[in-house]
Parts: sequence; structure tokens; C-alpha cells
Amino acid sequence: MDRDLDGIPLLMEFYMGLAPDLFDDEIEPGETTSTLTFRLSKDANNVTLTLLYSDEDMASWKAIGHSIRVLEDQSSWERIGADIDLGFGIQDRLFFQLQVDR
Repeated sequence: MDRDLDGIPLLMEFYMGLAPDLFDDEIEPGETTSTLTFRLSKDANNVTLTLLYSDEDMASWKAIGHSIRVLEDQSSWERIGADIDLGFGIQDRLFFQLQVDR
């Protein structure tokens, strides 16, 4: 469900500490395709994150290993940098996806 029609499902909005009734454009790729930057709610303790990637055709998605670092610490959320190790050279175009589960 996506009440504010911003393309971010409610569970993802909870995980990132976003407002479910306000259109958000918080999800941004980092300067390179090896780092994703996003918000993480400090209340999302029971939610797990999986990072996925796909090549140009987006026909299949694969989980990727990552290390997380805090870039900014606010009272109710943190801005996170997820450093991604694909284990191979960068393709012409890669797509990344955040998947959250309870």
C-alpha cells in the first residue's frame, strides 16, 4: 500500500522514518553505483533490510552484501550509507532496490 502515491510502500516508509501521508523523494543513489544513501528510522528495530541489484533488463534481482555506516544522526532517524561490494566490475547500468521485511 502507498497512501501518498510516492512509489514507496508503507513498510519502507516506516523503515526509513518517512511520513506515510507526504510525498517523499528521499531515496537517492550515492555519487557512485557502489553506495546507496537512504534514511533509517530509529524505531525500525524489527525490520530487516536486503539490498538487491539488477542489470539493464531488470529481469532478475540478486541480493548483494553491504556494509552500513551512519552519515547523519538525527533524533528519530539516521542517514545511512550502504557500501556495496558487487564482486565484479561495474556494468554500464545497474539498478538497486531496497527490500524491507518484518
